[in-house]
Parts: sequence; C-alpha cells; structure tokens
Amino acid sequence: MKPLIVCCVLLQVYNFVDNHLKFDGVALIAGKRYYFGTEGGTSVFYNLVKSKAEEKSENYIYCEQVFVFEDGLSNLREIIMLKRKR
Repeated sequence: MKPLIVCCVLLQVYNFVDNHLKFDGVALIAGKRYYFGTEGGTSVFYNLVKSKAEEKSENYIYCEQVFVFEDGLSNLREIIMLKRKR
C-alpha cells in the first residue's frame, strides 16, 4: 500500500477502509506522523477520519492511536487502529 504522503492517497486509503471494513473488523495503519512539505501523514489521516465521522450519525469509521515510536532522532512513527461504529 502507498504511504500516507499526499492528501489524495489519504482519501483513497480512507475510501478503501470504508468500503471493506466489517463491523467486527479492525484495520491497522502505520506511518510517519508528518511528511513535511506534502500535507500528509498519520496526523492528517486521523483528522480526515474524524471529519468523515462527523458527517455521519451511524456506520462510520473512527480511529485510535495504538502505538507511537519515538527515538528522539527522527520523525514520529505511529500505528493507528480503525474500527467501524454502528
């Protein structure tokens, strides 16, 4: 799968998960929190998921941060979990 680098890829990933994630399913996505100069990363994806959830009253995708990799030397990397809410 393509990394979460640019906004058009973020929407493609969201649409893929929205079309295929079952109610009892889980999707895990790992990536860098920021891709500088590209308007992408897990932080932007998290905000996209949140805004899409606000548009719906039921059957929406939500996400949670599962783990953050911080070594103090490089960009933060994280794993986010997506689930469907009825």
